[in-house]
Amino acid sequence: MQSWFSDPVSKTANHISCVLKEEQLKDVGLIVLVGGFAESPCVKQRTQKSVPKIQPIFHGEVCLAVLNGAVMFGHKSDIILSRFIN
Repeated sequence: MQSWFSDPVSKTANHISCVLKEEQLKDVGLIVLVGGFAESPCVKQRTQKSVPKIQPIFHGEVCLAVLNGAVMFGHKSDIILSRFIN
């Protein structure tokens, strides 16, 4: 089972690490991971290893966090000032 997730987990962790090296993100002190993929122990461990100086936060109900965000965005779409999509 872990071998199925190895490549996507590595790509996710590497992407997080690369993005956080950008100058405008140099002061980031924590990241929040949400969604079903964030529940995986593999994702948690790899994220913590790839960005050891930044505290990753894993919401207890990762899927509910996504749902809550979608509901908040639906009620007040200007709540998000900017989004980064690569």
